[in-house]
Amino acid sequence: EELINTLRINFDLSLLKEFTIEANPMDVTEKHLKTWRKLGINRLSMGAQILDDEVLKNLNRCQKTQVVIDLMNIVPKYFDNISMDLILGLPGVKNEVWKKTLQTLALWPINHISIYFLTVYEKTKLYFRIKQGEITLPEEKEQVLLYEQTVNFLRENGFKQYEISNFAKPGFESVHNIGYWDFLPYKGFGLSASSFDGINRFMNYKNLSKYLDNAVLGNCFDFEVLTEEQRVMEVLMLGLRQGKGMDLHRVLYLLKDSSECRFLDKIKDLKSEGLIRVFNNRIQLTLKGMFLENEVILDLLS
Repeated sequence: EELINTLRINFDLSLLKEFTIEANPMDVTEKHLKTWRKLGINRLSMGAQILDDEVLKNLNRCQKTQVVIDLMNIVPKYFDNISMDLILGLPGVKNEVWKKTLQTLALWPINHISIYFLTVYEKTKLYFRIKQGEITLPEEKEQVLLYEQTVNFLRENGFKQYEISNFAKPGFESVHNIGYWDFLPYKGFGLSASSFDGINRFMNYKNLSKYLDNAVLGNCFDFEVLTEEQRVMEVLMLGLRQGKGMDLHRVLYLLKDSSECRFLDKIKDLKSEGLIRVFNNRIQLTLKGMFLENEVILDLLS
């Protein structure tokens, strides 16, 4: 409440379209929901990951499926803009379990689903268990097929894919996320938060003592001016993530003359490989291209 009131004092929030809070289902109570709604929050995003206790337990997550189910009996009383996160490619997930999870979400009163691919970070418990052979991850071909099936299922159930990992019913696309992907300015507050003014990126200090010592002076950040290469990379990366693709001329405008021909040749190669499509001077990733987005971006930049 104190944080939101501070924002209201410093910014005009009267035209705010979307106010999202992200929550772990295990930590949410009806009291939280009442308070958040009273404070003006109008969108709730929660991480279910998968609706299967055995899989979650194997990943050392204490979350229970029943908690999510019980919560979804309460949430619609307070929020009509609800998003749920899932993780595709978790070890030990049978196709039937994944499909049942999707079917359950499709029946719930939610209007936005984010589906992320599992990322394994070095030196985590999961990383070592995979390295020791205790856990086996699905093969890439299996994940590509499951991703395609997921996209098709969600489309058939009214969720349009507007970004690689994001699906929404009409009118419920995340305003916040689209702002990042369209390279719009944004402000971040607090320890290690980032801001962007369209040219420069500002990063608040990660060290708590350093941050607190400098916050009072209003100088608790480092900043970087994006180089030409960084701008091209970010415009490509953020633009191609979106279902609508991106304006080819926008990229060509940022490239040096000597790079244009090479870039256009790369476009032809990727098109012949079935990774991108070109239409009305826009470039768009295919489903296969979306799964291999990082490789496509690196190829275009090489």
